[in-house]
Amino acid sequence: MVNDPAVLALLPPDAASYFFVNIGDNQALVRAVVTRGGGNAKSLQPVIDRTFYLYGALAGDTPAGMKGATAPLFYAVGNGRYPGFLFRSGLSQSSEWKSRTVSISGQTREYWQQTNGALQVALSEHGQLLVSNGDVVALLERERAAPTAQFAVPPQIIDEFSRRALVFFAPGRSGTGMNLPGTGLSLPGYGSLPIGNLLVLADRQQLQPATGFAPATGFAPATGFAPATDAVNPVYRLEVSFDARSPREARTLSVVTKLSAVALLSSGGESPSKVMRSLSVATNGSAIRVSGVSLSASDFADIIFQFVDSSGIKEP
Repeated sequence: MVNDPAVLALLPPDAASYFFVNIGDNQALVRAVVTRGGGNAKSLQPVIDRTFYLYGALAGDTPAGMKGATAPLFYAVGNGRYPGFLFRSGLSQSSEWKSRTVSISGQTREYWQQTNGALQVALSEHGQLLVSNGDVVALLERERAAPTAQFAVPPQIIDEFSRRALVFFAPGRSGTGMNLPGTGLSLPGYGSLPIGNLLVLADRQQLQPATGFAPATGFAPATGFAPATDAVNPVYRLEVSFDARSPREARTLSVVTKLSAVALLSSGGESPSKVMRSLSVATNGSAIRVSGVSLSASDFADIIFQFVDSSGIKEP
């Protein structure tokens, strides 16, 4: 079940942003993100293979015990097949992980701490994979309270989980310091130009029959063709929307957004004029919607990390 309330309730109700990834159908994208982040996608393949869906949240706090760190606290819940015995024996035999225990509601629960890092993992009572960079205990605690907990993402966005490869949602809160990638322009509320309800939807494009292909950069217009390497480096279609404080701000911000998107998408070698022809930035009152963007999995991973870098989010 994609939108399992018991799984969604494990995430904190007041996080700065939330994300969902359909891993089962989008392993190439997941591997590209892991590799782009400096991880070993091959070593993580057994976990990727066993994970159907990944749900996560980014909080505004710094992980416990990380003095001077700039990384936000993140939480993730993997829904898949994680045999408890294999999970525990694999971690127990690895020098990279150390077993720890905590008492929750009178029960002793086990989790694993990265020996030389902040990453922590555990299994829920129902077999979900729990991950955090410093506060996996909070996920274990929320599991006990899950029947009465409420998930913070609106129902209409949760409904997108079953239809999309990736969903990212940030309600918009002050002090998160997020910027438009590649511009240095702060979006207060996110910053001095407050926005809210930032929503990113990504769909994997189906391989088209044969009259063309995407350029080497991976960028393709919304009406273009997926490359023949679809299984290795598939193409994703993106839609982005967010709210400004007023229609006037939305009109101003739409111009800045289009210029930023053109600069970002043409940085991979695509001509700005071609990007401009495909890209659409429309306003409706105070709402802004961006469409007409298609990226290969590898370029999508680069965009994700450019956004992370410009947002002040750093790896632990």
